[in-house]
This record gives sequence, C-alpha cells and structure tokens, in this order.
Amino acid sequence: MTQFVRFITLEDALAFLNELHGLPNIPASAFRRHRLIRASIILSWVAVEEVLGGCVDLYSLAAYPGFPESGKLLQQIEYAARANGKVINVPELARSRRLRNDMTHARDDEALGDSFTEGNCQFVFDTCLAAIRAMRQDRVACPLHPL
Repeated sequence: MTQFVRFITLEDALAFLNELHGLPNIPASAFRRHRLIRASIILSWVAVEEVLGGCVDLYSLAAYPGFPESGKLLQQIEYAARANGKVINVPELARSRRLRNDMTHARDDEALGDSFTEGNCQFVFDTCLAAIRAMRQDRVACPLHPL
C-alpha cells in the first residue's frame, strides 16, 4: 500500500504561491506580491532542507560512504535521489537555488530586478517539490498540486 506524507513547510510555500496567483497585478499590491514571492521561495527551500536532513541521517551511515560531505547541498540532494532510484534535473535545481540565494542576500527589492516574478516563484516551488519527491520513497502529498 502506498504511503503518502505531507510537509507543512512545503504546504505553507504553496499557500503563499496560491495567494500570489490570486493577487491583482496593480501597483498597490506590489509590496504584498514581493512578500509572497519571498515567503514562497524561502519556504520551498526550507522544505527541501528538512527532507534532506532526514536523508543525511539515513545515507551518511557507514553503508553509504559516497554520500557528499556537508556544504555540498546540490550533490547531497542528487545523491539522495539516486539512492532512491530517481533522477533530478541538477541544472534546474541549481537555478532555483540561485534564485533563493538572490532572495535571501538582497539588500532591497530593486537589487532583485527580474528575479521578483511570479514565474520564478512557481519555478522554484516546482523544482523544490520535484527534489523532495525524488528524495523520498513515500509519495509526497501536496494539496492543490498534482502528484
């Protein structure tokens, strides 16, 4: 029987993304739009790191000597996916991570420029969800998002 698991942080990221989709594209909503984008992108990656934390505990045992050392986030995600018999798109995940890094290290909204888009927010959420699903053996349930 298939087991489904849910991740509250991932669902929070999706909630912010869905709110963003419903926000009117008018100047008065720009501040709220930026806040929703930041929250969704950051929470998407927090969810990835939560799942990876469990994988680190599982795969860094002596039985898996090839597990990448700490500080190699993308390599650890790729290893966890391969160990689970799945493949992830590493270049897309790297682009998603760059968008997250731009978001977390920007001094102000103007420094982000074109990164602050609904499309980029959707891209980050989708790549993070794909990485989480690849790292997990269980089916990851995310309400309002296709399996």
